[in-house]
Amino acid sequence: MTTTVPSSTTDPVAQPAETAETAGLFSPPLRTVVSYAGGAAMLATPLLIVGGILTSPPQASRAMDDYVESLARDPFLSSLSASLLHYGWVTLALGLLVAMTLVRGSKGRVLTLVGGLVGGFAAVQMSALMLNDYFLTALGNNLALGDAVKVANAMMVDGDVASQLWWQSGKLVILLPVLLYAGLARAGVISWWLVPLSALPMVLPYLVMGWVGGASDQLIGGNALGLIAGGLTGLVCYAPTFLVGLRLLGRGRLTA
Repeated sequence: MTTTVPSSTTDPVAQPAETAETAGLFSPPLRTVVSYAGGAAMLATPLLIVGGILTSPPQASRAMDDYVESLARDPFLSSLSASLLHYGWVTLALGLLVAMTLVRGSKGRVLTLVGGLVGGFAAVQMSALMLNDYFLTALGNNLALGDAVKVANAMMVDGDVASQLWWQSGKLVILLPVLLYAGLARAGVISWWLVPLSALPMVLPYLVMGWVGGASDQLIGGNALGLIAGGLTGLVCYAPTFLVGLRLLGRGRLTA
């Protein structure tokens, strides 16, 4: 009498998914932790960055002397703002990388890969730039304003090619995540109407703060009403980030 062995235990083609799920980096517990971490990072990012924007000291213009003067005027507020922005960019870098795992098929994979990898790199670059605010705060409080501005210009405006590459690559964080959200929309993870919003969080809140706060010539709104309006606008613009964070948490619950 012969015993028939079920094909599911002998057929190598029938087991790849199971093998992948139970081995190394592809184990369900690790996927759960990564999804939860990425989701939490994406949910925290808007709160940290908008908080950093709202605590930025009022600045009369984009001129370097006004920038240094505003930071030196309130060292505690300047430090708080820089810290919130720094950690906001760090959590965004983590969230963008993990968000790439939401794409399962071929649709949107290239856009998501470019937006996640290069956008995450740009977020790291931008987080490091926040160190400048601490330097400028110290310069403004320990040197005459004219001397502090000279040092600031030498460091941030007239620097060598390497420093300019660092500075300019950080600014790409404003646009590159749009590619990731476009890829997720292409894959059906989020709706297309959310994609344009992802290009506005670092632009529209400042404009609204100026318009509503009655200080359109300033970088930061002139009163509390302007700050509230700008903050709410920023959170709305971060709707795609919130949604992706919730999607990652949902993925984590499914793999738990």
